[in-house]
Amino acid sequence: MKKLLLLSFTILLAAVTAYPQPPFRVGIAVDQPSISGNCHPTRVHFTGRINATAPGEVQYQWVRSDHGNAPVRTLHFTHPGPLPVSFDWNLSKSGNGWVALKIIYPHPIESRHAEFTVSCP
Repeated sequence: MKKLLLLSFTILLAAVTAYPQPPFRVGIAVDQPSISGNCHPTRVHFTGRINATAPGEVQYQWVRSDHGNAPVRTLHFTHPGPLPVSFDWNLSKSGNGWVALKIIYPHPIESRHAEFTVSCP
């Protein structure tokens, strides 16, 4: 009985993993940030685009150099093409860092780091 159950589970697992993912690919891009304000606070504004090759759903988040990641968000693509995304990081002192746009689903991928420097008087 144990061998039959194990064989059934193995066949089921093979059947589930044998099907390829749907033909849905995601590309991402992050622009250089814009910085405004006077350190009370300074707003660092990031923009990017997520490009899908087919209709579907994408889960993404902005990740930061200080490990203070933004919440996971979901985009629904009704047709292929790009959709804009943005993120603001408010700072109240001088510093530098980076953010990246990270796709979580359907295929994990992370953009290049968009670096910034804030100099407060």
